[in-house]
Amino acid sequence: MSFNNLKFFKPQRGFTLAEVMLATAIMGLMLTSVLVSQSNLAKRVVQSHGIMARLSVVKNMFLGPKFAQQRLTKESASQSIRDPETKLSLQFIPGDKQLESFDQVVVERVDATWEGVFDTEFSLKVGALRFIPEPEQKKQ
Repeated sequence: MSFNNLKFFKPQRGFTLAEVMLATAIMGLMLTSVLVSQSNLAKRVVQSHGIMARLSVVKNMFLGPKFAQQRLTKESASQSIRDPETKLSLQFIPGDKQLESFDQVVVERVDATWEGVFDTEFSLKVGALRFIPEPEQKKQ
């Protein structure tokens, strides 16, 4: 008896169910890792944009004329800004032993805090070493 004459015995030309399920599982694992990486990247982009927007506000607090009087008297100041919504505080930190002999040199720090897009609170601390010259005396 020869099996070559049977019509129902043909070699298969498709994929089995197990092969299809295995391929789908592998594709699912690969696409899951890509999706997680992409969502983390989008979150970091939004956070970086918030930080860059606040850096320009902090720079204006350091260099702007609004707090010139506080710099001369070395008083702390605070301010709330609506766009981008930020709370700022300007503080003068006592210098260390090397700076005690220089009255015109101060250490300034601006603290910025804001509520992020993903309901997380962010803070940014920027410091600067500033030289405040004494007012010139009129020559007689």
